[in-house]
Parts: sequence; structure tokens; C-alpha cells
Amino acid sequence: TFLYLFQQLILCLGSTLSIPFILTKLLCADGNQEVTAQLLCISMFMCGVATLLQTTTGVRLGIIQGGSHTFIGPIAAMMALDVWECPTVLLSVIIACILCYILTVTDAIPFDKNNKHFHTRTDSKQDIISSMPWFYFPLPCKQTSSLFQNMQVNFGTPTVSVAGFVGMLGATLSAVIESTGDYFLCARISNAKPPPPHAVNRGHATEGFASFISGLVGAGHGTISYSGNIGEIGITKIASRVVFQTAGAIMVICGLIGKFGAVLSTIPDPIIGGTLTVLFGMVTAAGISTLRFVDMTSSRNAAVLATSLIMGLMIPAWVSKPENRIDTGIDELDQVLQVLMGTAILIGGIIAFILDNTLPGTQEERGILKWLGNTEEDDAEDRVEVNYDIPLVTRLLERVKCCSYFPISPTFHKESVCPCNNRVDENEFTDIQMSEKL
Repeated sequence: TFLYLFQQLILCLGSTLSIPFILTKLLCADGNQEVTAQLLCISMFMCGVATLLQTTTGVRLGIIQGGSHTFIGPIAAMMALDVWECPTVLLSVIIACILCYILTVTDAIPFDKNNKHFHTRTDSKQDIISSMPWFYFPLPCKQTSSLFQNMQVNFGTPTVSVAGFVGMLGATLSAVIESTGDYFLCARISNAKPPPPHAVNRGHATEGFASFISGLVGAGHGTISYSGNIGEIGITKIASRVVFQTAGAIMVICGLIGKFGAVLSTIPDPIIGGTLTVLFGMVTAAGISTLRFVDMTSSRNAAVLATSLIMGLMIPAWVSKPENRIDTGIDELDQVLQVLMGTAILIGGIIAFILDNTLPGTQEERGILKWLGNTEEDDAEDRVEVNYDIPLVTRLLERVKCCSYFPISPTFHKESVCPCNNRVDENEFTDIQMSEKL
């Protein structure tokens, strides 16, 4: 069990732990290793909590929850506003750390903070290890216990803005669509029957709840299902909930150990840069892979893709210039438009959606036929039966009839919410009665 869960942890840690390093720069804390260490601990803790919730009460499939890079775009666009303006892949990481350690012990790079290669040394950030407490529990308030060394864990008073809400809404919708596909993909790879609607709804609710708590404790990102870890199931053939629940528990424990986050924050800058380069390349490749159903030899599809890509890059770059800032006379409206126009994934997605649904094209050309053929569940009857019900409380919910109206309840039925979904049994009526009914 520990061998397989370690493989899952290796896959998710690279993507999850890269987010705090990006956020520290966006949050005007670049170079503040204490903030980086805190964000690392919070991210690991919340990813572990989200994984435990998802595998136990959520969709109940072997899915690792990790930080979502989808939220970085809206955060970057929002932090570019004047009101938020700042004042004046694991094995390769280990190998690179060993190389940096060799350069450090041999003094190939001098211990001189003015040297441009100083941050390549593994001891350039060693002070943070001694300053971080042993135990660090993420809370949205100040910790006053001497055990935690009176450390302040909150990052300022939480605020809500229309611009931030609109920007995050687009990222959330994108995450919901991605997670829905991950649920059914995980069931197919695990040779389990497709999750019923109540399990899918509960999975989204779990991710939403975990993302809410992540924002409350200052993680700076939402949680989402990791497709890479689902692909690992196809390689190892291990889809047991116990493996993923144990992995989640380990992430929670690591997130509570402040020294562990401090050690991770001391990773030399060149290694972080190389890791982010590979990760962003993988994110881009994953996005491009969704075009496998589309006929890219068609000039129509090529035009849609090219236009949406170039406009998704040009418009945010143009809006980011001070002379092109939107000025309608209403500050809140300006902020909303600035965030929307500054989010590349939103601009590109909207343009691609409009063009793909307005330009003439066959279903085969648009990839709809191939996509439908790929998502058909013809072999669902041959798969293993999986218990998607909530442990311990399902029998209690079955006794309460009103629970059938809640989409996350195992007793939920669409027919009880929308009677129009009820189908008529043709055998119960004569031809004359059927014609009258029609």
C-alpha cells in the first residue's frame, strides 16, 4: 500500500507545491521564505483534507485532490489591478538538489549574497528552517499558543470584491467541467461502473467545500481532481480507496509539520524554475490533447483555434498596459472588466465557443461524433459494482423521504425533482390512447 500511495504522492506534489512559489510573487511576498513555507504547509494540509473527503464522502473513487492552476490566471489578473498593486516533477528535483548541494559543499558558488548565483546554494535559505515552528495548524486567525510560537497565520482581513468573484467564477466553471470528466475517466480506468448523479454532485460539492476552506485558511487556490494521478491507476492497476485515503492522511500530517514546509521552501530557485517550466508545458499539452477528437486538417477548425489562441494572448496583454486601462467612470465595473479582459483562458474560451457555434461545420468535423463514441458506456454492465453511497448515514437518509430532493443524497432521483423526466410505458396504453396522449 505504501509503495503505491508514494507513487501517487510523487505525482501530485510537484503540481501542488509549485503553486505557493507562484503565489508568493503575485501576493507581493517574493523572497519571503516564511510566507512560502506557510503556503506550502497549508496547500499540503488542504490537499490531504480534500482527498480524504472526496474518497470517503464525495464521489468515492480513487482520486487525488490537488491545487488547481486554473485559479492562477484570475488571481494574476486581479492582482494586476491598481488597488492590489505591490508596493515599491519530483525525481528531477531531487537530482537537481543533489547537484546544488555538491556546488555548495565544494564552494563552487561563493557564499556571497551579492552573487547572482547565490540562490543556487542549498544553504541560502537555511534561516527559515529554524524560524518555522515544529507544528503548524492552518487557521484563519492568530495562534497564541506557546507551542506554535505565537505565529500569525492569517494573511490579512478577508475581503470580497465583484471583480474577484467574477474572475474566480470562470475558473470554477472550468474546474467543474474538468472534474466531471475525471470522475467518469477514473471509473472507466478502475473498471468500476459509472458514478450515479448523486455521486457526481457530491464530488463537486466536496471540491467546492474544500476550496472554500482553502480560501478561508489562506491557501490561495482551490482544489481539483488530478488527471495525472488517474492515469497512474491505469499503470499500477491499483484503485483501492485505502491507498488514496492513506495518501491524503500523509499529506495532512506533512502539512501540520512546519519544518517540512520550511525544508521545501529552501529548494534552490533554478530547480523551481525548471520544475515550473516542465509543469506549465504539461498543462499546455493537456489542453491541446483535448483537440484529439477534432479534425485539425479542416481549415475551419484551424481558423477557430488560431483566432482564439491569438486573441486570448493579445487582449490580456493589451489591457495590462497602463495607457489601455478600462475607464467607464465606475470603479467596480472597471475592476470587473479589467479582470475579465485580463484572463487569457476566459477570453480565448469565449471566442472559441462563439466561433465554433457560429461557423458552419459538420458534427464529424467538429469532433462531436468521435467524442460521443469515446464517452459511450457500452461496457458498463461488465464492470465491477462500486458502493457510491455515503458510509454510515445512507440507511438513515433512506428513511427520510425529503432527502430524495437533495442532489447530493444517495436517495436522490431526478424524477422526484422534475416530473417531466418520467417516461411513459407504451405497453400500458392502446394505440388510440397513445395517439390521444401524444
